[in-house]
Amino acid sequence: MRLVTVTPAGRRRYLEILASYLLRNRHVIDEHRWWVNTRDQGDIAYLHWLVDRWPDFFKLVDKPFDPSVHVGPQIWQFMSDCVEPETVYLRLDDDICYIAEDAIEKMYEHRLANPEPFLTLGSIVNNSVCTHYYQKMGIVPERWGHVELECEDVNGWLSGEFARKVHTKFLEDLDNGYQGKWRGLENDFDGLRRFSINVICWRGEDMALVDERYHPSLQEELIMTTVLPQRFNRPMLICPDALFSHYAFFPQRKYLERVAPAILERYWRHAMTGASRRKSLAMSEKIRLGARSTVGNAWFYSREVIHGAKYALKRVTKGKKAVTPKIMTNEDRPEPGSKAA
Repeated sequence: MRLVTVTPAGRRRYLEILASYLLRNRHVIDEHRWWVNTRDQGDIAYLHWLVDRWPDFFKLVDKPFDPSVHVGPQIWQFMSDCVEPETVYLRLDDDICYIAEDAIEKMYEHRLANPEPFLTLGSIVNNSVCTHYYQKMGIVPERWGHVELECEDVNGWLSGEFARKVHTKFLEDLDNGYQGKWRGLENDFDGLRRFSINVICWRGEDMALVDERYHPSLQEELIMTTVLPQRFNRPMLICPDALFSHYAFFPQRKYLERVAPAILERYWRHAMTGASRRKSLAMSEKIRLGARSTVGNAWFYSREVIHGAKYALKRVTKGKKAVTPKIMTNEDRPEPGSKAA
């Protein structure tokens, strides 16, 4: 069966990393399709450059783009093309920032060996459901905050600070050759609850059974991971040895990019050179990343202070009757020099 990889694209700062890993896996992947999901001209120009540079491998798929439409329905429209028989499709988010050397091959083999699940899921660093299991395995410490078996867990999905700790630990293991302990994800996932679709895999003939694939307003993640596995009674299955790392969910992204810019830099180093160079960054790079981190910390601290003050004010004024302030006229104004003045 053919293997076609697809990515809703995208942001160049992430795509440079992902494209490097995809090109390394051309011996496994027959074709990669960029689903054009942006109107940023710089990002689009980069996608065209990739296709022009490797026209036999990279393809562009363009659909009508409406910036007012939520990202889920916007991406769902691309699914109608992913129904070719004898084809395995592997969807990767544009901010997949690490792919283990054999991860794509493992996903493909797992999909062929296990035809029953509607979706095969990757073992993903910074994916709330996977983090729950990494925590049960003792890899992610409980002292950082407990992660429930929930797609949008308050720590595993919402917290940028928690994501920073997870990425930092994973990168340290990666630098020291201990990434193997993140493989073999031990899990009892029932495959019938919501899962963040950072890395998912399906067969074309299975997607052809979905009548709603032409529906214009469906939430991609909800229908793929909650509706369809239950409808067909085909629970999803995590491939425990296919190791990927996902950079950030949207509530985490601003914190990571402002406070911990070195994380994406280190992932970029791994993608380009196969090594982090964490211990040999030039002094100018250290200063630059340190300055960005300091500014980011100050920005988030100021926002905490502002929001805290607003919250405190709201509590103080809660229950009080709103009073419309009186507009003072000239007749109301006190005479200069008087006690009222």
